[in-house]
Amino acid sequence: MLDRLSNIYIQDTNQRVAMDGFSKIKGFILLILEEALNNERSIDDTSVLLAFVSSCFLKTPTAQ
Repeated sequence: MLDRLSNIYIQDTNQRVAMDGFSKIKGFILLILEEALNNERSIDDTSVLLAFVSSCFLKTPTAQ
């Protein structure tokens, strides 16, 4: 990862890499939720994971 981000010939940013990863995580979590709901299983653990991931990536600045 450090080699990729430090290579001047590859125009990439930490933010783009992080958001790309987040979009994949979101998709996996939604598939797990859908499967659990379709099979009448609890979604408690997956919901906590989704809330945690969302709080990490979707923070908004607080007023000071």
